[in-house]
Amino acid sequence: MGAINQLIGYIQENNAHASLQIVPSIFVLVKECTSSFKESNFNVSKSIIVLFNTWFVDVFAKLTRAPESYLYTPAVKICTEKLFDRKLSEASILCLNSLCIVKDPPRVISLTIKYVSDIKSPLAHEALLSWFKTFCIDFGASSLSESLQDILAWILSVS
Repeated sequence: MGAINQLIGYIQENNAHASLQIVPSIFVLVKECTSSFKESNFNVSKSIIVLFNTWFVDVFAKLTRAPESYLYTPAVKICTEKLFDRKLSEASILCLNSLCIVKDPPRVISLTIKYVSDIKSPLAHEALLSWFKTFCIDFGASSLSESLQDILAWILSVS
């Protein structure tokens, strides 16, 4: 946890171009040290989510560049899995919203639906519905254009 927080501080202190060069290396290091981001420790999981959020806000948003799939796919997965955790929901929502700023929202939404389908807990599905509601308020319903059909199909299957 402390090492990940040090990496977050390093990324925030350096300029976006320099940080962009080391994102793949840090990604591989953190992935290997955390068993592919599958951490049961609350603090470590939160640090991983904050690390992803820092990349999206302090590197990709500043460079107006979309992250590659190797980076945003695991971020969406961990955020979707932790969305219903009361201790991690705020960080997960922030990270998903930051990702929707730098990556097209329909892609992010389709991934969240894919990953929540593997979770049996109704709390996870409820949390995702809640996030969709706040997403529509924050980004506007027009942002759902391409993924609206997927969302409706998922909502019908859940209910």
